[in-house]
Amino acid sequence: MEVKRTISTYIQKQYSSNDEYTIRISVRWRLPNEKKNQCVAINVGHTISPDKWDSEQSRVKKRAINKKHISAFEINKEIQTKEEAIDTAFKKFEFKGRVPNRKELRDTVNYLLGKNVGAPRELITVQDAFSAYLLDLSNMKTLSYSTYAKLKSVRNILREFDADLRLDELTKSKLDDYVAYLMTDRGLQNTTIKKNLTFVRTFLKYCDERRIIDTDWKTHNIELKVVAGKNVIFLNLEEFNRIYDFKFPEDKKYLERARDVFCFQCLTSLRYSDVSQLVKNDIDGMVMNVVTEKTDKVLQIPLNSKALSILDKYKDFDDSKALPVVSNQKMNDYIKEVCYLAGINQNVTKTYFKGKERITETYKKYELISTHTARRTFICIALANGVTPETVMRITGHTDYKSMQPYIDVTDKAKIEAVSIFD
Repeated sequence: MEVKRTISTYIQKQYSSNDEYTIRISVRWRLPNEKKNQCVAINVGHTISPDKWDSEQSRVKKRAINKKHISAFEINKEIQTKEEAIDTAFKKFEFKGRVPNRKELRDTVNYLLGKNVGAPRELITVQDAFSAYLLDLSNMKTLSYSTYAKLKSVRNILREFDADLRLDELTKSKLDDYVAYLMTDRGLQNTTIKKNLTFVRTFLKYCDERRIIDTDWKTHNIELKVVAGKNVIFLNLEEFNRIYDFKFPEDKKYLERARDVFCFQCLTSLRYSDVSQLVKNDIDGMVMNVVTEKTDKVLQIPLNSKALSILDKYKDFDDSKALPVVSNQKMNDYIKEVCYLAGINQNVTKTYFKGKERITETYKKYELISTHTARRTFICIALANGVTPETVMRITGHTDYKSMQPYIDVTDKAKIEAVSIFD
């Protein structure tokens, strides 16, 4: 069964001297054979001024902060956590075939949010358990946006595999079926399957710690062949300069803005999500102060003459936006065309495994270039020219040295090849 409900997130003026409004979530639904709606209102726990609230999206505007210096990212994450708790609570009752009253719904939501309201209901389906798992992680406030998105993707894949799968059915044998589904039905590469299984196992450990699963899942072990090392696609310094200095013919002038934005990313290590939100107020002389969308970190990035030249070129483009950024999909299409025109067309071989099959594919390099290549380009050129990994990490915002290792390996190889030309 499905309980029809309306969830609204809004701001409400408080009768106090505080000029910020309280953020609240209300949910309305109807009990069987009753005309009057049930209503529960939940306080998000944060306030925001009306001019920083996006009423269409029911979220705090990006890059805004409230009087307590809490960022839009944190507040919006809390809103999403509570909205998902409400939705999960309803799904638990729907699974039981009944409609909750106000007290039952509020108690269930509070439990899902980690508040002590007595003994929990047993989590039966994998989807219910996974939703509760995501909520618990959100409450810990240590989960990055990208990891949260990946976990939601894993939950969705599990739903597509078997929407009604129960925890007591998630056995070693069922996990074998799941791997087969990922290989055959979804056609995933072994490396992608391994990452997916890592997330699934972490989720199952969560269930095991709460004693809501008692199967032989721990005995599941599958060996998947993968290619050693990571094939990092980036532009070397000569290729970057070729693009930076490229003169477009008249019929290709529309590519110039995309080229400039891409080069600015190469010079600063900015992700697309951050360069697309870059405003003039983020620029302070020869330094750029950026709150990254992915991690909510504040980064101070020095600007060299080429980066400053690009910013100056578009100083009159917009009152607030720093650069003329188009959609990510258009950027990816345009920058491939830019690289093609600039002659970045050497063959690049990619090797991977699907099951036991080793597959090798050859591409022209421009075909593999995307907006994220810019960030890799910054890292690899910096490392190849003697900048220490620690300094690079302070600019890019990386916190895990392990995540830098593939780039270090690539640049070490490039140095060896450069020296060997004299042999």
